[in-house]
Amino acid sequence: MVIGHSINRVLDALKWPIGAFAVLMFGPLMYAMLRFALRIWQHPWGLIWFIAGILAYALAWRPFMRRWLKTDWMLTVEHELTHALFAILTGHRVKSFQVTRKGGRVEVVGGSNWLIALAPYFFPTAPLVLLLLAVLMPLGTLLPWTGLFLGFAMAYHVRSTWIETHGAQTDFDQAGRWFSAIFLPSANLCAIGLIASFAVGGWDGMQQFTSDASAAIHWLVMLVPSAFSWPVEDPPLLTPAPAIDAAAPASVDGSVSAAP
Repeated sequence: MVIGHSINRVLDALKWPIGAFAVLMFGPLMYAMLRFALRIWQHPWGLIWFIAGILAYALAWRPFMRRWLKTDWMLTVEHELTHALFAILTGHRVKSFQVTRKGGRVEVVGGSNWLIALAPYFFPTAPLVLLLLAVLMPLGTLLPWTGLFLGFAMAYHVRSTWIETHGAQTDFDQAGRWFSAIFLPSANLCAIGLIASFAVGGWDGMQQFTSDASAAIHWLVMLVPSAFSWPVEDPPLLTPAPAIDAAAPASVDGSVSAAP
């Protein structure tokens, strides 16, 4: 497909600039995460339903989900769905989608790119699906479905990403291992921070997270030039004090009076 080939070329050209940007963004994103954690520490009840969803996943893991995930079937479905989703978003047509208990495979028309290859390792597909379900639930704005569902889905996403991220993944070879190593940490911080912020404060929470990251970026931008700046002109010299005539009579307050 012509659109897919064009987008692939653009992504290839932007690959390393995006990688450099991801490295620079790691610090501001960490700062935004710390600010988010501080807000939760001060007002922990805002995260109660999100934490309840995480605990629900932990309780469901051993008796129910462990048997399913042991075959990697659920992980493979989400993994390949994310590949397919980003293939479509970057102008490609999905030729085949295969998921078995031994693995999965997605074939796209027009060749792949690094974004398709790395998407399952940072993009929270499961949280977004459950977020959509929460919005469609009856009384979704009145009941705590959003925080509960997002907590459950984020626990699943973090665990699945941890399991899938290992040295034997061929997706890292396709995208480049060095690029994967510098891009994925910031991408995951951004995804987890935005989802957690939304679970606590909705759109305002997401805006606060991005504002904190932007504030850190502004601070870095102001810091770097000042660290390398030098004075452009010499500081003004002090004007020497007038010499005191020892023969001149002194006034009562100790100052020297002018000679007649």
